[in-house]
Amino acid sequence: MSTETTRLALALVGCGRMGANHARILSHHSGARLAAVVDANADAAAALAAQHGVPALGLDALPGRVDGVVVAAATAAHPFLVEVLLEAGLPVLVEKPLAADHASAAPLVALAEARGLPLAVGMVERFNPAVAGLAGWLAGQRIDGLEARRANPGSGRIIDASVLVDLMIHDLDVVLHLLSNRAPDRTALVATAPRGGSADHAVATLAWGEEAHTTTVASLTASRISHVRARHLTVWAERGTAVLDYTAQSVTLHTAEGESVLPITRADQLTAELTAFADWIRTGAPSGSVTGREALTALAVLDRLAEAAA
Repeated sequence: MSTETTRLALALVGCGRMGANHARILSHHSGARLAAVVDANADAAAALAAQHGVPALGLDALPGRVDGVVVAAATAAHPFLVEVLLEAGLPVLVEKPLAADHASAAPLVALAEARGLPLAVGMVERFNPAVAGLAGWLAGQRIDGLEARRANPGSGRIIDASVLVDLMIHDLDVVLHLLSNRAPDRTALVATAPRGGSADHAVATLAWGEEAHTTTVASLTASRISHVRARHLTVWAERGTAVLDYTAQSVTLHTAEGESVLPITRADQLTAELTAFADWIRTGAPSGSVTGREALTALAVLDRLAEAAA
């Protein structure tokens, strides 16, 4: 357990690309520090441990030595790792997705809630300051429609995981957040897998309200076979239209008064995510973290979309 009064001791499970990013942020974070690393690949663990001057340990060595754990391992390993850590009484921040599907994730959320332990999910776009700015502007307004587009240039990365879990889940999480985490009443999906295997391009439609009285419609497009990188969300609301650029961390408004830009201070999203997790450990309140319960809603919607496309 950490003896420092200001910086919590966090262990990192998973020493790949995302794990290295977490380690980098924790090396200079004001509220938490990297205390140990864990990885099934001993060489990867040893290399990252040496880089940051911390020990490479096994899971069983973490209880009593750390205040919480960041899991940045492969999705398939999430259920086992999160369960072991929660059973050991450790707060967990797990990179998205919490698990591959709702059925695998639900027992983890139930366990965390039964133990009264923080279980945060690393939906990093939720920590984009533009999302907070947009949510503030939308407060109290009727939201009629949303359109998200997230695209990456083609690569061989994550072919074993659908583009829904790889990319679309980010926009789904933000849309659900803006709509008070209400699951849609109807869903539809069209997807294609030009390289074989999992879908690389998908378009989802979500609708809230009865079929004859739809109140809100969202269209989400996710692609990893694009020629350009795109990260945008457009929202049509009572007072006008808002266009969010995730990369620029900006929101442009189009209202009856004309065009304007919301005042937003740029921030590092991964730092904010880790800060929220540390605050949850300290205070016992989610403090802006994406909770396991919220992640369950998104996974349930993804399951419905996958079934619709089957």
